[in-house]
Amino acid sequence: MPVKPEDRGEAAKLRRVLGARVREAREELGWSQEKLAEEVGVGVETLGRYERATKFPSHVTLVRLARVLRRSTDALLGLTASIAAQTERSDLDEVLTRLTASQQAAVVHVIRELTVPYGNARGRTSGTVRRPRSRAR
Repeated sequence: MPVKPEDRGEAAKLRRVLGARVREAREELGWSQEKLAEEVGVGVETLGRYERATKFPSHVTLVRLARVLRRSTDALLGLTASIAAQTERSDLDEVLTRLTASQQAAVVHVIRELTVPYGNARGRTSGTVRRPRSRAR
């Protein structure tokens, strides 16, 4: 059965995400490619191809990678948020539930202001803060 062009795009995306997640997890452990390759039972060149997104591991190797890196296969494939992100969201939810409705609204306002692209907040085009003009008397 021929591969559809859109499937090639999805496969490439999965390879890129997997490669980035494997590299990130390996570096968090402080491991070299050689160490991870040995633990998983693949060659260093093969592991490098996974990280560079030029090769996708077999199902068995994907499970080994997940087990050795202490991640789920879904997390390695980018199908779920990372554990750190989930923990941060959980912590944030816990803090927000302790706030009053007006405090929650203030937090949401600050977050929105922080996420506005630089230079677009309230029409400002520079990093300077406008100060009210002093009135001449």
